[in-house]
Amino acid sequence: MSQLTFRFGDGNEYIYMASLLWKGILPYRDYFFVDPPVLILLLSFLHIVLNKTPILFQMVPAVLEIVNATLLFLYLKKTNNRLSFFAPVLYLFSFTVLATSNYITGVQLVICFCWLALLCSEYERPFVTGLFWGLAVCTKLYAVPLVVGWFIYMYQKKRKRAVLMSFIGLVIVGVLLLLPFVLIDFFHTFSYLILFHFNRPLGIDKNLVYQYFFRHEWLLMIGSCIGIFLGKKKLLLPFLFILIFFLIFPDLYYLYLDTLIAFFIFFFIEGISVLIGSHKMSKELMGGIAIVCYLFLLFNWFDYSSNLVVKGRFTNAIEIAEEVKRLPKQYPLYGSYEVVPLLALLGKRTIINNYIDTNPQGFTSFGQDKTTMSKQVVDQGSYVIGRIQKEGNDIQGLEGYFDIELFKKYCSQVRLFPSTSGESDSHIGIFLCEK
Repeated sequence: MSQLTFRFGDGNEYIYMASLLWKGILPYRDYFFVDPPVLILLLSFLHIVLNKTPILFQMVPAVLEIVNATLLFLYLKKTNNRLSFFAPVLYLFSFTVLATSNYITGVQLVICFCWLALLCSEYERPFVTGLFWGLAVCTKLYAVPLVVGWFIYMYQKKRKRAVLMSFIGLVIVGVLLLLPFVLIDFFHTFSYLILFHFNRPLGIDKNLVYQYFFRHEWLLMIGSCIGIFLGKKKLLLPFLFILIFFLIFPDLYYLYLDTLIAFFIFFFIEGISVLIGSHKMSKELMGGIAIVCYLFLLFNWFDYSSNLVVKGRFTNAIEIAEEVKRLPKQYPLYGSYEVVPLLALLGKRTIINNYIDTNPQGFTSFGQDKTTMSKQVVDQGSYVIGRIQKEGNDIQGLEGYFDIELFKKYCSQVRLFPSTSGESDSHIGIFLCEK
């Protein structure tokens, strides 16, 4: 709670989109959105309770991770693993879980639905299992490989009735959640949800992502390899499917790899349990592994609290929102997807033409047209707000979502605020752009 603060990131646009749902403004038809709708739907219900205190939305990822740790414990306990109590500690203090728990991204919700599905499968509730698989896929599409792997595993085990009932549950959820949007606006729903992902540009260098991940999760990865060799193979196929997907997917983000952590821990603990059960592990070795795990978790916490907690914070969001609220009402807002949706929500302002998601990726993949949108911003007159790096008269940081030539010609500085992100940007800039 002491670290609870607004942050830059995708979460701000998700919260703003959720607030629009109750006004009849829908994803796909009314604004650019490339994910399935479950996260927005969930946040829209939370918005009923939290609309007066939006800072509490920042607790959602941490709460979900606690739920996920509990689900992992329950799953291991159901499989009669004597070390199930250790799983939540390993999970909650893994570096990746700590690092991603600062931001609302949807990955925690995907993990939650996936492990609810796996747990229901253990209790032989195939229809409910399918419902949760459907919710996972309708939250983020990168859940699909994991779901496919599980279905193939169940089919190989000749659990044909379970496969059928689970598939029916998945289809029902998919139809209920997606069909309304398809019927309302088929073209944009299909374009944004399906076609966009075939045009995604290369993102961050994947080798850097893998190196960063291994540097922080080496113990879990090595332990899981031992566990896969020694322990049960029941989750191996779903795990391999999503792992291979992440290896070949061109636009990989570090946060996606959070979905792997629970599997690493499951296999790790399975392997240790087998060694203990077969009396092949001495007490000294057990103690040594416990000490290494403790030091590993302690280092994770120190690394996270020293280097990541202070990054990405938007501590002056309310101050800037108050300034935005005082600006002339005839001008809507436009700008960074990490900044403008939150300021619009706090300052009770509108975003021009519902241009909420201005992630540069949406322009480079031809999902949106930057030049066209920039011209509309200038023609109608708008405040452009973004995270910038300013050195003298040189301003950088807006070029990803605004035509720089139009900016130089038609935009004037209104106000600069210091950036509190601790990252490369120096200011939050407000500019009036009009002809």
